[in-house]
Amino acid sequence: MQKRGLSTIVITLILILVSLVSVGIVWVVVRNLIQTGTEGVSLGQFSLSAKIMGVIVDNSSNNITLTVKRNVGKGDLSGINFVFSNGTDTEIITRNVSLKELEQMKFDFHLNFSVSEVVTVTLIPSIRSGGNQILGNVLGIYNFKTGTKTEPTININEWVKNSQPVFRGQFGIASDSAIIKIGNEYRMYYTCLIPSTDRPAICLANSSNGLNWQNIDRSENIGGLDIEGLIFRGYDGTWDERVETPYVIYNGTHYLLYYIGYTDEDIAAGGYPEGMRTPLGMAYSEDGINNFVRYTNNPVINPTDNWYDHNGVVSEIILKESVGYVMVYAGYKFTGSPSDGTYIIGASSSDGISWTKTTEPILRPTDWSPSEWINWGVGEPGFIKGPDGKYYLFVTSIGPNEENRSVGVGVSDNPFGPYTMKNETIVKPGPNWLDISGVIAPEVLFEDNKIRMWYSANNFSVNFPPYGSVHEISVGYAESKWPLDLN
Repeated sequence: MQKRGLSTIVITLILILVSLVSVGIVWVVVRNLIQTGTEGVSLGQFSLSAKIMGVIVDNSSNNITLTVKRNVGKGDLSGINFVFSNGTDTEIITRNVSLKELEQMKFDFHLNFSVSEVVTVTLIPSIRSGGNQILGNVLGIYNFKTGTKTEPTININEWVKNSQPVFRGQFGIASDSAIIKIGNEYRMYYTCLIPSTDRPAICLANSSNGLNWQNIDRSENIGGLDIEGLIFRGYDGTWDERVETPYVIYNGTHYLLYYIGYTDEDIAAGGYPEGMRTPLGMAYSEDGINNFVRYTNNPVINPTDNWYDHNGVVSEIILKESVGYVMVYAGYKFTGSPSDGTYIIGASSSDGISWTKTTEPILRPTDWSPSEWINWGVGEPGFIKGPDGKYYLFVTSIGPNEENRSVGVGVSDNPFGPYTMKNETIVKPGPNWLDISGVIAPEVLFEDNKIRMWYSANNFSVNFPPYGSVHEISVGYAESKWPLDLN
């Protein structure tokens, strides 16, 4: 094999890519192997494509001339890797060029093996992304023996995950993220930890792009530790000594913060399996950062006795409609009848305070088949209204193995269903370390013709100095081009 101007690892990856394309495997597999760091990779960078317009083979000089035209499509092209193969040997030649959209260019090559033996040439772009050079999707393949040109079909609806978390909590916990965008600023309200009391609380981080986050510049000293970004917590002797799973909406005058609350005694008694019940509370603030005031008549939603949310109203997601609000949440039911499990339930409100639940769950494990990925329940939803006016429900799969939780999706014309569900989950655990133990609690936004997802990434064994091996929950990230593939 011959190569010119490429590192060993890049050569290896190109050869893997060529072999994968030959058997129809999408480049997203390889891309996940080489994506590093905390910078996100936008799928828009991979919409770039090109055509091989002309081929000239000169046997006397052992030269090949290729004419390449770039199609319309986003992507910061920095070069093209030409992979020539005679069926046995491979020669890779890289040309560092910045071909503009619809621009055409000729490339001349003098090969080290006979051009009369060349079978194929494969074109793979080099793309600038976040200061790094990465490989994109195959642009095209030309077969010298048959004269055929192939532009591989690429499934742009694949979900692409970051290989590193986009945010890690101060003490190993950053979960249940709720993200809103205000102008050019992203805010992430999330469940954090107060180590001295071992209580969850609610903290706030911000970002300019949704990928690089930092806690807001405020803290509260509790038990000798400064808790960064802390904006809301429980107090001794109240029904909500412990607060978590935040969600925030703006009603035109105030930011409404919804959260679940429970007590230290609930945990001491054994938590959910032993009968703990978690209602939904609400607080409000003028700027969404300072001086959150609890609603006087909290909780705003209580679990219903002997119903599908008997043990908990959890992981609420709220959409503001033209008239009023709609909510979906996970209902926990662990004792008595109806059947134990987790369900997705809906509620509606005219003011965001007084809520009316749906008469039956929106979604339960028996609602479609095959349903192996949710055979024990559906939990922690995400919820958006798409540009097509349809509602998209993202749910966490609850299976017999806690370490295999993943995220699925369905669509409906009505916020409360019925939903047509994709039969397979879309974002799964691993293979990277951050979410090897589970992907849960998706939070989704529609932006720039793509769906952006932040989720709680579980790893049950992370070295987190100075605490040693801990169960870390960080914020993972994935995205997909619109429209979603629901087949």
